[in-house]
Amino acid sequence: MLDVNKKILMTGATSFVGTHLLHSLIKEGYSIIALKRPITEPTIINTLIEWLNIQDIEKICQSSMNIHAIVHIATDYGRNRTPISEQYKCNVLLPTRLLELMPALKTKFFISTDSFFGKYEKHYGYMRSYMASKRHFVELSKIYVEEHPDVCFINLRLEHVYGERDK
Repeated sequence: MLDVNKKILMTGATSFVGTHLLHSLIKEGYSIIALKRPITEPTIINTLIEWLNIQDIEKICQSSMNIHAIVHIATDYGRNRTPISEQYKCNVLLPTRLLELMPALKTKFFISTDSFFGKYEKHYGYMRSYMASKRHFVELSKIYVEEHPDVCFINLRLEHVYGERDK
């Protein structure tokens, strides 16, 4: 039987980084609730993973389960000319809503990611909306942590990610 303290809520589990992290977390004995878009097919089938459509996020709170940590890897870089509003929804609104759900889920840890594109000293013109949205979320998370000092927020900056199964 799994320890309820080893349950993780994760976004971006079907991404390159997400699938690698998912494999590692399962190997370590964590059970995962993986939020996905309705059009996305699960990439890994395992009894330790519960795939949940992102629009059903409120159901997690109704289940009164305890989540050890939230890991937000999902991102929208604006590739394929994604509208800024869609980038904002993925990069700011979704993780902010997850932060707000932490008390109901009895969660103390929030891990988020951005990339080297988010460095303030760098200017990547074609990524401006992505960078602005990621920075905005980090600033909002600082406010949230000030208001909720029992929460541990970690933002990981990923540099040039590549590896096995890279496409």
